[in-house]
Amino acid sequence: MIVLSAAVSLVACVNIPLGPSVMVLPGVGKNFDQFRGDDYLCRQFANQQTNYETPKNSAVSSGMESAALGAALGAAAGAA
Repeated sequence: MIVLSAAVSLVACVNIPLGPSVMVLPGVGKNFDQFRGDDYLCRQFANQQTNYETPKNSAVSSGMESAALGAALGAAAGAA
């Protein structure tokens, strides 16, 4: 039970990144418009592959999941 509560508390500390964390520059021989087009296509592909949610929507769903998990753990602890 202690391990489970420790795991749940660690999951609660996870932060969703609000944007890229590394700087990316245009490749050699590419102008800025080509870079922007490549960047857009790459982000669009990544969003499709990860079923991207906005940080606000993700926080709401995470809060609801945490509440449900807390209720389940409380019920299990009460039944024991």
